[in-house]
Amino acid sequence: ERVRRIRGRMASMVLMPSTIKVKIFDVTSVEGLSVARFEVLTEGGGPAINQGLVFFESD
Repeated sequence: ERVRRIRGRMASMVLMPSTIKVKIFDVTSVEGLSVARFEVLTEGGGPAINQGLVFFESD
């Protein structure tokens, strides 16, 4: 699979080093690409990236 585009709203800073959690909500198909909705949580559980979308296609 090849990532074509990543979108999201930066909600807070992630300091290094730290542990993040990536949550995938669902994957759908739009105009021939698969689209995964996601968010990234900080080590404290707050949003680091929300309203995230990854657009990808299979090789």
